[in-house]
Amino acid sequence: MNTDDIKKLIQENTELTAQVKTNTDLLEEIQGLMFEGALSFRDGLTRDVSSIPEAVEAAQDGFARLAWDLVGAEGEAVLRADAITVRCLQRADGTMPVSDDESGLICIVSKSY
Repeated sequence: MNTDDIKKLIQENTELTAQVKTNTDLLEEIQGLMFEGALSFRDGLTRDVSSIPEAVEAAQDGFARLAWDLVGAEGEAVLRADAITVRCLQRADGTMPVSDDESGLICIVSKSY
């Protein structure tokens, strides 16, 4: 391999590296746009409610977010009668609780399919 061959390989490697960087940036942009779209879609279908009947209504075409204290075992039974189940239990700040006995928890409910 002579000097010209080495220079050509270095140039090709440099061009390839630049193309990979461009593709990586493009993929990150696409992923970011898809993520933002998914968040917007989810948030558009989620309603804050303050009662089990409101949760049943909201869950017909989306999600309902309400205080876990309003639901509990009895509320879950009422929701199940309308094919609605608790999908997520979280703290008000969005983190996951250690136990469903924590105070101030929020639950997300929706139709079960």
